[in-house]
Amino acid sequence: EFRQPRDAYGHHQYDEWRLYNQGQTNALYDTSMAALNYVIGIDNVAEGDTMSGQIASQQNGLIKRASMNEHNWYGILSTLNTSITSNITFTGGLDLRWYNGRHYRKTIDLFGADYWFEQDNINNTPDWVDLNGDGLQTSDELGRLVRPTNDADRLWGAVDRDQRIDYNNDEDINWYGAFAQLEYTEDKLSAFVSGAVNLTTMRRYDFFQKRTGDELTDWFNYMGGNAKAGVNYNINETNNVFLNVGYISRAPYFDALFPTFNNDEVNEDVENEKVFAVEGGYGLRQRNFRANLNAYFMQWQDKTEVEDARGDDGELLVLNLLGVDAQHSGIEFDFEWRATSALNIRGYASLNNWEWQNNPTGNFVDQNQNPVGDEVTLFLDGLKVGDAAQTTAGIGLSYNFGSGLSADIQFNYFDDLYASYEPLDRTDESEADTQPLQLDSYNLVDLGFTWNFTIAGMDATARVNVNNLFDEEYIAEATDASDIAFARGWYGFGRTWNAGLRFNF
Repeated sequence: EFRQPRDAYGHHQYDEWRLYNQGQTNALYDTSMAALNYVIGIDNVAEGDTMSGQIASQQNGLIKRASMNEHNWYGILSTLNTSITSNITFTGGLDLRWYNGRHYRKTIDLFGADYWFEQDNINNTPDWVDLNGDGLQTSDELGRLVRPTNDADRLWGAVDRDQRIDYNNDEDINWYGAFAQLEYTEDKLSAFVSGAVNLTTMRRYDFFQKRTGDELTDWFNYMGGNAKAGVNYNINETNNVFLNVGYISRAPYFDALFPTFNNDEVNEDVENEKVFAVEGGYGLRQRNFRANLNAYFMQWQDKTEVEDARGDDGELLVLNLLGVDAQHSGIEFDFEWRATSALNIRGYASLNNWEWQNNPTGNFVDQNQNPVGDEVTLFLDGLKVGDAAQTTAGIGLSYNFGSGLSADIQFNYFDDLYASYEPLDRTDESEADTQPLQLDSYNLVDLGFTWNFTIAGMDATARVNVNNLFDEEYIAEATDASDIAFARGWYGFGRTWNAGLRFNF
């Protein structure tokens, strides 16, 4: 519908669509959808059961459809806690999960058409529509005539498989894990060490593109796990320091294994991603003041970047970049100060440096894992990671006026925000050191009022928020381009407000 003309107020013209689908004169198009001959059950052609009607299809007509994602999760989590000594505690257990996801589309409203003609399901072609009007039945005119069912005319509710349109695929993702942790506490010192191991198994069903009985792939298995350790030392009642370190090996995402959403073009070279992280910090706790200061370093290794393209003959080509590394580091600070019994002040600052760390290389390969073309190098080393502000800060005040009325104001600052970009866009060595487009910094101020009161014996709360109080105009995100004139960006929201009322009874 986003391609269709709208009226002067920007509204979709559903009534005109309905006239078009019914073959009647309308205000939008020079012609209307012509009636077509069709047969429900191709075995009936010889009996002369040909009918004529308004058939919407991929070639013609407008309908409303729903994309359905249905998820079924099951799991078992068992935990054992026991004290080995007065200072050492053991925690361990099993973490077992089974997941099935179902994905398909269904018809919601045919806008006056008699049927939708579905031709993507190779297992469901009992009907014939004479698309070219020659009266001859050909293989490209076979499919299924579909109407919304009682369930399909709502946005929720499953429909039978023979009523589904466009695609119909399922996925199984299972997780079998075990974990254990030892924790030591004594006086001012506490420490822990923990570890986990897991097996992730995945497979895919395709009920449209594969024949019945051949719709399921093999299982693909990935071992993963993590190891973590940490220590905290309380210097005294108000001061503490801590240090944590960890390593994670995570199974790839399902979409990285099946990047083109079919059972044949499986990305079997995809590998686990690895993350090494360390952080340390200092904490202060006083009666009216608290603060935290910490620094962190995180190394991403073997991040999976999967790019695909089509060769000259239309064959799928996949580029697996299995050694993409990135480094995230920074310093974070936050505090809260109860200045008086009525005034509370809080603030934060975060100074970060997120960069890609290498120039990964790879070859496009065909479905037989044969290299196609020259080796591809992505010049990413030293480039900033885009799409998130790397410097942020803020301060907020809240004041209690008494009688249940309070107000709060929050100032936020965002800087070092870079445009997002695809790694495959960086194959030109002459642009190796060219950073992505850096967006302007911006400030936002939010204001809120809260009133707690009692009415009819019930506790109630009224709340009003005004976001972006001064209607700041700013670019919240953008996509990178070598020429800024061709960069695309999205403005953030202007001033908005909302109000709410809650009763407790």
